[in-house]
Amino acid sequence: MLRSLLVVVLFLTSNSLYALGLGEIQLDSGLNQRFKARIPVTVSEKAEPTDLIVKLADNERFKQAGIERRGYVLSLNFETLRGEDGQMYISVNSRDRIREPMLSFVLEVLHEGTRTMRSYSTFIGESGM
Repeated sequence: MLRSLLVVVLFLTSNSLYALGLGEIQLDSGLNQRFKARIPVTVSEKAEPTDLIVKLADNERFKQAGIERRGYVLSLNFETLRGEDGQMYISVNSRDRIREPMLSFVLEVLHEGTRTMRSYSTFIGESGM
């Protein structure tokens, strides 16, 4: 009985720990352009894009990650979408052109009471490279 209960508890715990995952950033823009990228999201099949709350992490999280929260990062917008293949992803776009060759930020995602954070740094080359 105790063994069965332990197995059930471990199963439920492991599912909640792996309920949300953030993949590698995929850049779709170049230097001196508006930033455009996507981040794959691993989440339960039942989840809808509107179930996720995506935002920049607060100043404290940036400090903990050793990343300076620069002004141009504040122009990033995040939207959770589902691709034609059914895969959920976060679309990352900027209002302004990015003139720095390196962009770093900390992303915070909330889903069903679970908070996941991940830092991203990407080199932005010339367009067409």
